Amino acid sequence: DQCSVSAFSKAVIELANCYPLLKPRVLKSMVLAASANGQLSAVEREIIASMAAVMDCPVAGQLSLIE
Repeated sequence: DQCSVSAFSKAVIELANCYPLLKPRVLKSMVLAASANGQLSAVEREIIASMAAVMDCPVAGQLSLIE
């Protein structure tokens, strides 16, 4: 399914306001879901890294582990 930019932005902001200990778990789940096919594309990496930046929760180490 497609999602509008405004809906996506609203969802990311809502995630940014969630409980701090939940943020890394959400991002780790996103990495695992995106890499379920055994790889993580450049677009998937960029989306997750951008969301992590907005959420103030870096995931650079997790993204570099997936080839």
